[in-house]
Amino acid sequence: MTTVPLDFQSAEGEIVRHELSVPADVDDLFYQEWVRALFQRAVDDLRTSARASGRETMLRVFELYDLSEPPGAQPTYAELARQLGLTSTTVTNHLAAMRRQLRKHVLDRLRDLTTTDEEFETESRRLFGAAR
Repeated sequence: MTTVPLDFQSAEGEIVRHELSVPADVDDLFYQEWVRALFQRAVDDLRTSARASGRETMLRVFELYDLSEPPGAQPTYAELARQLGLTSTTVTNHLAAMRRQLRKHVLDRLRDLTTTDEEFETESRRLFGAAR
């Protein structure tokens, strides 16, 4: 068995030389990923509930507008209406309904993840600006 000495000063110097040019706040990165995962699961819940309740068209409007890639490249309400054979008012109403349902799913999942009412209220305010 060969013993190899550890040179901590050299190792620390290597770490400093290879640090990110823009320091990242690990807590912020963790929180951003947590929020992304929370919303992804809520979108999955929304898809499941919309399909189970026969709201596929409403879901399609939501997916084409709010989940368009790249962000900011979504079609106009009028374009969606033409594409799906709806009126612009119906597109508006479908988006509003699906967004309310998404918010409900996010809050349901958040309720499951938090241990106290205070924690739930704090996190829901952080996500939406209000508790309910």
